[in-house]
Order: sequence, then structure tokens, then C-alpha cells
Amino acid sequence: IKLVEALLKDNDPEIRITALRALKQSNPEHYIDYCRQLSRDTSAAVRRTVLIALRDVPLQECKPIIIELINGYDGADRWYLNALGICLNGKGQEIYPDIVNSSKEKDAENWSKPVANLVWELHPSSAVQALRARVLSSKLSLHERERSMVALAFIPTQSGADAVRQLAGNNDKT
Repeated sequence: IKLVEALLKDNDPEIRITALRALKQSNPEHYIDYCRQLSRDTSAAVRRTVLIALRDVPLQECKPIIIELINGYDGADRWYLNALGICLNGKGQEIYPDIVNSSKEKDAENWSKPVANLVWELHPSSAVQALRARVLSSKLSLHERERSMVALAFIPTQSGADAVRQLAGNNDKT
């Protein structure tokens, strides 16, 4: 185990990924510590692997690690966004306030690309009003407004359905 733990600091990201996977099998009681160690890795591939590894861990056990990994998302890496979505499947509602609060801009119309992409990926029910504001915004591009509408349409709640229905009848603004 000590030899494999040392490989978590190897120069090759593929070696670090392999070491993390091996340690999950051989030393599971310290697995969260290994994930914490790699949550600031310079390689997005390593951080994506950490995200996937944390998918079945309850949020309360790994929230600081996940927040660190969210902060490492650049807004452009589609694979990283997908890994965040896998990791946070079923946890989106719980993590949404942290995503918005960690943003420099609280106003939904001014969200950074990483925040907007993550809310699109997770589509938590508590984001209905924010997504509605983005759909109606004259500040955003048509593409961004359409993405917000798609996210809104995937929210499986009555408030999400009501917002989509109301916006669909508002064709002159969308």
C-alpha cells in the first residue's frame, strides 16, 4: 500500500489515476483521504476520476472535496462537466446553494460559464426561478437562453412544469 500511495505523486497522470483505483480496492478505509489529496491535482483527468470515484459517497462525507473539484471546473471541459453530473446525481438539490454561493455573481443572468453549465447539468428544482430569469434575460445570447429552457424542462417538479408552460406561452420574450 505504501508503494502505491507514493504513486499518487507520480509525474504521469495515468499512473496517479491507476494508483487511486488500486487504492480504492486495497485500502478503502482511507479512500476519501486519497480523493482529498488528488482533488487539487493539476490534471483534469485525475480530478475527473476523483469525481467518478465519489459518486456513491454521501455528500456530507465528501462535500469539501466536491466543492474543491467544482472550483476546478473551467467551464469548457465537457468530460469534466459530465463527471460532475455523475458524481452529483441525486445530490444536485443539496449542492445547488453551494454552487451559487461560491459564484462571484449571485444574479442568474450574470453567472459564470462554469456555474451556468453546472446548473444546466444538474437542473435542481431549487433553480427554477433562476433558470426562468435566464430564459427571459435580454442580456444572454439566444443559445444561453435556450440552454436554460432545456435545463428548466428537465426539472421533474410541478414548479418546473409550470415555468416551462408559462414561458412557452411567452414566445415573444423567449
